[in-house]
Amino acid sequence: MKRTHRQKYHKDDDERYENYVQIVRDFEKIRIQEQAKMDNIIITCGIGIVGIDFVFMGLIFKENYKEIWLFMLSIISAIVSICANYFSSWCSVQDCQKSRNILDKNYSKNKDINNEIVTIYTYFVTWLNVIAIIFLLISTGLFLSFVYSNIELNIKG
Repeated sequence: MKRTHRQKYHKDDDERYENYVQIVRDFEKIRIQEQAKMDNIIITCGIGIVGIDFVFMGLIFKENYKEIWLFMLSIISAIVSICANYFSSWCSVQDCQKSRNILDKNYSKNKDINNEIVTIYTYFVTWLNVIAIIFLLISTGLFLSFVYSNIELNIKG
């Protein structure tokens, strides 16, 4: 049976709508995952900060450690890394919402919906992830330097 132009047009619309629905589902899945990640970051940071406070207070009152500034810089670097990671997740959620709005506009105006959508938040996500990794490495290095500078205190004690 030969298809008419109208029947073919409906088939193309159906495929386009299925693509649209799949892209929307992908955005929603990513948004939910990133929001869960932000919640986990906040919970982990809260527990971590309390733990570090107790350990740090115990170290100060127990003995006189040298190079304490390395430890303080390590904590500050870790906090910067955590904040960058958190804002990266926040930007990712914003990117999904903004991309979804653009996708909706493209779909309603019959434009191509398969093109990659890049927003300002896309660039922030990339750079904040790089910053988070760099500061995590700095924090680890500073903490290891602090431990190394105080090794003889721990061996004597």
